[in-house]
Amino acid sequence: MAAGQRSEILISFFPLPWVPERVSWMARVTAFVCNSRFLEEQVRGPFSRFRHRHGFLAEVRDGVEGTLVTDEIEYALACGFIGRIGGALVRRKLAQSFAYRQKRLPQIL
Repeated sequence: MAAGQRSEILISFFPLPWVPERVSWMARVTAFVCNSRFLEEQVRGPFSRFRHRHGFLAEVRDGVEGTLVTDEIEYALACGFIGRIGGALVRRKLAQSFAYRQKRLPQIL
């Protein structure tokens, strides 16, 4: 198996278009059920708390077999009041990321 429980991923990204410094983010898979779901949690990064549950379910719609992919995200922003001000920006960035992934799912799966 290439990945599973206790696997870690390190990514970096530009948090805002006008901020020239990348932010590092490390997540660890804390629960894993093959072909069903997995849970990743932030080990270190920009959030005070971040949990992302990925779900996968075989499904038939209109006679076509496929996979239903679901996501449940729980997070809390760091920096108190300043973090709450950035909440709308974070929600928009997450929505953009998932919209991009949704477009790519046919190629990924």
